[in-house]
Amino acid sequence: MNIKKGFTLPEVVACIAFFSFIAIIVAIQSFNYSDYLRDVTTKTFLNSVYYGLTEDYYPTHGYYPASISADILPTVDQSLWDTATIYYEPANCTNNKCAEFTLRAPLIKESDFIKSSPTR
Repeated sequence: MNIKKGFTLPEVVACIAFFSFIAIIVAIQSFNYSDYLRDVTTKTFLNSVYYGLTEDYYPTHGYYPASISADILPTVDQSLWDTATIYYEPANCTNNKCAEFTLRAPLIKESDFIKSSPTR
């Protein structure tokens, strides 16, 4: 009686195909998750700038700046200035003193995230 122990070729191929499929699904999900985290970081940065402008800068100066930077908004986490991109669009400006602004952030998984200054 000659009994061989081991797997047949179809069993090995099926296992390789199954684990390859699982690896592809995990890779796709991790890529989607990194895009999601990038969008969350960008939204956090935009909200930090928005509240820095409306609750700190405007009450102190009585106007919005013509441009923004880490020096103008020290209350915003400094690490966010390097990791996320937002666009500041001032409006109704006279002598670099603006009455309104719009913040726009391009996102990967969603449409642009936009916040405008409160009406005063």
